[in-house]
Parts: sequence; C-alpha cells; structure tokens
Amino acid sequence: MVECVRVFDVQIAPVLHALDGTGIPADAFWTSLAALVRELAPRDRELLKVRDALQGQIDDYHRARASKAHD
Repeated sequence: MVECVRVFDVQIAPVLHALDGTGIPADAFWTSLAALVRELAPRDRELLKVRDALQGQIDDYHRARASKAHD
C-alpha cells in the first residue's frame, strides 16, 4: 500500500502532492481542496445514507421476488 502525505487534513499519494507540470501552486490547491472536503463531507454522508436506504429497498424487492419469473 502506498504511504500517503497528509496536507491540510487531506491524505494524498506522494506522486500527486507536488502537482508537477500543472502550474498550480500546491499549497493553494490542497488548501482549497481541504476546504471543499470539509464543506461537502456532511452532505456526502447524508447522501450515502440515502443511497444505502435505497439499495436496501432494491435488495428487499429482489429477495421477495427471487422465486418468481422475470424478464
């Protein structure tokens, strides 16, 4: 497993850390990314719960009809 570099509360593969050849200052990029992650993480967790609930309903539907013909 690749060891990650921790920058502004984001874990990054070392090969990505420097952003070589992009022309983007690494500190500015990683600071902005960390801010976005902090901002969006709560909504992401909510959406993952919704996805899990929907997947549970889909699974229940198929289990209830497992022995029935379908096309």
